[in-house]
Formats: sequence, structure tokens, C-alpha cells
Amino acid sequence: MGSIRYREDRGRFQLDFIDADGVRRRPFCTEGTSEKQAWRQLRDIEAGVRSGLAPSPKRAREAHSVMQVADEWTRAHASSWSPSTKATARGALKTYIFPALGKRAIEDLDRQEIEEFLSGLSPGAGAKTRQILVGLCQHAVRAGYVEEAPTKGVKLRQARKGPVRFLTRKEVEGAIDSCEGDVRDAIVLAVSTGLRAGELVALKPDDWQGETLLVQRAWDRIGKRIGPPKNGKARRVPVSRDAAKVLRRRLEGEYIWTAGRAWSWFATDWRRVALEQGLPTGTHVLRHTMASWWVQDGGSLQALQQILGHGDIRMVLVYAHLAPDTARLEAARLWGPLGTRDVPKSRQKRRNRANVSGQRPRLKLVK
Repeated sequence: MGSIRYREDRGRFQLDFIDADGVRRRPFCTEGTSEKQAWRQLRDIEAGVRSGLAPSPKRAREAHSVMQVADEWTRAHASSWSPSTKATARGALKTYIFPALGKRAIEDLDRQEIEEFLSGLSPGAGAKTRQILVGLCQHAVRAGYVEEAPTKGVKLRQARKGPVRFLTRKEVEGAIDSCEGDVRDAIVLAVSTGLRAGELVALKPDDWQGETLLVQRAWDRIGKRIGPPKNGKARRVPVSRDAAKVLRRRLEGEYIWTAGRAWSWFATDWRRVALEQGLPTGTHVLRHTMASWWVQDGGSLQALQQILGHGDIRMVLVYAHLAPDTARLEAARLWGPLGTRDVPKSRQKRRNRANVSGQRPRLKLVK
């Protein structure tokens, strides 16, 4: 025997019955349905169950469009989101979700349809769109629209990533020689520290603390304000001699860079320099360059993870192929030179000099 109850939080009646498959169903009646009408709906459903002609649970409950659920979800949770999260959700909903699925009932969506929809997007857009779909489908579960989120178990198309593009020392020297002022020093600091562009432009003189640079704020280009770093945690980055020379010249003023200039100046100026030199136009290539040079010179991936501020070691594994023969180098460090008895001393010295990490000519970034 089923039952009904009035949900004051929803302003409508909710049915409660066992369907023909023995599954408990609790659909909501349409808004404005009276108690008498709700009981009638329940009796009709139970009669169908007994006769073996029970209607589909999807027809027994009110349909809610994806657009409607998304509106409820954003109104309920957007106040706690950061400006960047709001922008990501707004872009994914408007650009991808609403045109393709906006008018579809959330009750009718299934895993296969969502996977087919996401497969038509680029890997980056697909990952962000899936994240938004998971959020609104979980809201639909909490609201009682669906028993299980249709996004459960959805898999994304795996992107085929090529090797990370980074700059050679000759390319960096050419870029530095072609410019001056803020952008020149910013390039030097970026390839020396691996800071993100937003972290770079938010530096203050007090952040330089001897051998390290305290990264505790970043420019939020969505919210147009200074806020915490990307992962919300401050970190310390070692300062090279090239970086120290830049910082030593910029210890006056509230920020290291020209007052009143936001994140966009570095992106704009670097793009101009990169186009002139035939280099990638995004500032992130400078961060990749620092990481790649670090690994090539024998730096550990664990230390690189801390420098770049990644919460997961897998984020720096893209640079692992650039590492030298670390197993042989570590063995030589612990046990001494290996297999040298049968090698002429002159050849042995040349080989040892070539294999010592960090012995390649140092790049003269700052004159």
C-alpha cells in the first residue's frame, strides 16, 4: 500500500509506492496538485502495477528540464563559488550544455547519451563540462527528481598528449634580447622560478626572503582582483642568481611591477615578443621551460612538484622523459664510478665530465 505526503520545502505532494520491479519509487506530483488528485494518481499507478500495465516511472513523475535543474542548482550554490568557478559554470552551461541538452528532461538522460555528448567536445572542454553536469545531476538526486545521477560512471575521451613544448636557451636569450623593461625582467623571473603569470604579477618586495620567494597571492583574471594562489596554498620557491638580480632592482613600491598594471600586461607584452620571435604566444610556455630545464639538469620530480605548486605528483610526470639516467647517476654517487677499470683514464675523465648533472654552460639571462 502506497502513501503520499506533502513536502513543504517543495510545495507539492510526493508519492511513495513499490513498482512492478519491486523498486521503491517516490516521484513528485506537479505543482498545484491537490491531495485528492495525488491520491487518485497513486491509485492509478498501483492499479497498473497489479495489472502488469504499470506506467514507466519516468511518466509517473513530473519532468524537469536540464535548464530548469541547472537554474535551481546555480541559485542554491553559486553564492559560495569563486569568481572563476562561476565563470566556468556559466560558460559550460551557455556554450555546450544548454544548446545540446537544455530542453531534455533530466529524468530521461542516461550515461550513454552523456558520454556521446561529451565525446564531441575537446578534452579540456569535455572535462569542465562533465564537472558541471555532475554537479547539477547530484542536485537532481538530492531534490528527488532522479534515483541515481545519470553522470555516474561517465568516462571522458582520453586526450592524446604530445610532448610538452618548452623553449631552448637560445630561444629564451633571443626573446630577452628583443625587449626591455618590465616584460624583459618578467621573462627572466618566469623561466627562473616557474611561477604562473598571475602569481608573477602579484609579487611584492617583501615576498623575497633571501634564498626563497614566498608565493602567497595571485591575480584572478576572472574576478579582476588579487587573491590566493591557484590551489589556495602558499609555497616557497628557490631564487636563482638571475632571479635575484631582477628582484634586487625592484624593491621599491607596493608591488614588484609598475603600480596599477594587472595580469593582462604580461600576457599582452609576451604575445608581442613571441610573435616576433616565432614562439608559442601563451605565457605558460615559460613555466614549462623552467620545469623542463630543471629535470634536464637532474632536479627531482618531487622538488619540482613543490616548486610549481602542484597537489598531485602526476602533474609533473609529463617532464619525466627529460630526466637523465638518474639510476646510473645515483649509483655512481653512492658507490663511486662504475665500470671504470677497463676504460682509459683520459676517456673516463671526459665521460664523467659529460655526465655530471648541471655542468652544461649556464645561461646568462641577466647581464
